[in-house]
Amino acid sequence: LHNSDTQWLDSGISLQVRVITHQFTTHKSTHVHQLKYLDNQIPTCWPVQKIPTGYILDFSDSIWDEPLAAANGCIDNLLKDVDIESWLGSLGQDDSRAQVTFEPGADSVECYQVRADCGSIYFCNLLDQNLINVVRYDLETVSREILLEAQRETQRKDGSGDTGLLALFMELLCQHPCAAKDSSSRCCTGHYFLKQKPNGPSGGHTHFVACSGWTTLFRNGHCTCAIPKDVKHGYLDLELKGKCKVTAPIDSCSNDTTPCSNVIHPHTDERLKSCLYAHVVNGMSVESPIVKHKCLSKQTYFVPVDDTIRKVVIFHPGFVKLFL
Repeated sequence: LHNSDTQWLDSGISLQVRVITHQFTTHKSTHVHQLKYLDNQIPTCWPVQKIPTGYILDFSDSIWDEPLAAANGCIDNLLKDVDIESWLGSLGQDDSRAQVTFEPGADSVECYQVRADCGSIYFCNLLDQNLINVVRYDLETVSREILLEAQRETQRKDGSGDTGLLALFMELLCQHPCAAKDSSSRCCTGHYFLKQKPNGPSGGHTHFVACSGWTTLFRNGHCTCAIPKDVKHGYLDLELKGKCKVTAPIDSCSNDTTPCSNVIHPHTDERLKSCLYAHVVNGMSVESPIVKHKCLSKQTYFVPVDDTIRKVVIFHPGFVKLFL
């Protein structure tokens, strides 16, 4: 055994590594080339090694009595509670069993085999693909910093410029349709359009946004709003005539927004359907959907069936992991 130079996100983690000169079979279908032994701390993020690696954690110390009790005695529950990444899989008791050797020369131990797949990532369909077409070995940080800086730049530019402001205003209108209800509690089915102000220009505009559902028999509750000062009347009129769907170019493509950087953690799942940022493509404001991108990274836990053996081996088969 010798000390490992593996870098971790968490401070205070130390481990020793046993490099195996020949392929070591932990069980019939799982092989590793090195074993790494962690010392009394669970990392929040696991490095994906360039060669097949088994991480061995020993929970026999009394400091783990209380955390294990809180996890109903399940080591894999405890690991998942700490992990900040998204791994999809069932609890060990529901999985198959396997005879596992925790180190060369030791007797095999019957274990639950807990398989987990990366939860993948979600991102804006207009994402700059260079931000995600990367691989991460260990805890590579360059790609992370590039992504974070791109996200900061997207936030700074969101809604800026003529087309950006128009796209942002249109997005707000589309997300908030008229909420009026008639005497029979039926919702308004009208759309927004520009109506001339009866008392002349104000706020830099001659028109305001009104609802086409207004009639002499259905007057109350319809949504109206002023046009923001920096939104151009002519462009907005073209947009609204499409009922929140672009019918004509706003301007030249030189006003297009830059590629997006909106990457969403898999814990959000599919609840967010469209990107929250304003986008202009080919001179048109568009609503960009959130799409899922599958990651091939996998984990396998081997947890002893005998709960008096408080050890676990976590196996990474050497897959590259898309960065998040």
